[in-house]
Amino acid sequence: MKKENIIDSFVSISHIKDHKENVFKTVKKISFKDIYKMSQNIEKFQKTNEFKLIFESKNLTKVFYSFLKTNSKFFIPKAVAASSEMTVREFDSGKLTINKSNKNNGTIYINIILNETMDKSIKKLYVGNEDVFESLDLLEFIDNQTQVMIKQTNRIYKLIIDPNVEIFIR
Repeated sequence: MKKENIIDSFVSISHIKDHKENVFKTVKKISFKDIYKMSQNIEKFQKTNEFKLIFESKNLTKVFYSFLKTNSKFFIPKAVAASSEMTVREFDSGKLTINKSNKNNGTIYINIILNETMDKSIKKLYVGNEDVFESLDLLEFIDNQTQVMIKQTNRIYKLIIDPNVEIFIR
């Protein structure tokens, strides 16, 4: 090792003690296997730093959404050629509608109507784009329909009406 490199290293190390308030951040690598596990059990991982790290990278986000799409019972893709808020999102197996309450200002009803008979295991709606991901608990489906009430200020509402957002139901 050259004398200059040793001196530079020593100077760098000696300055670390002067900057104790700085936290040095290390970047953890995330494998496809980790992303797949997270897509399988979102509730378990949603609050972890690794999960948040996925949405800091466009490529990792695409991988995550690809896995989520594969493992979802129903998928609502981004709307084609839409530029304004969406109140109806149709997909192969049904439709999702968004209605504002006539009586209670600020209340939104999200209705999911399925065209096919399904099992009762559907419990969650996931919404996301490149850097934001949210989930919503669904009520039990009766006659292939369910309705959830949320506030208009809820972040998931702003995502659902965005035509550039994908929606996953499982």
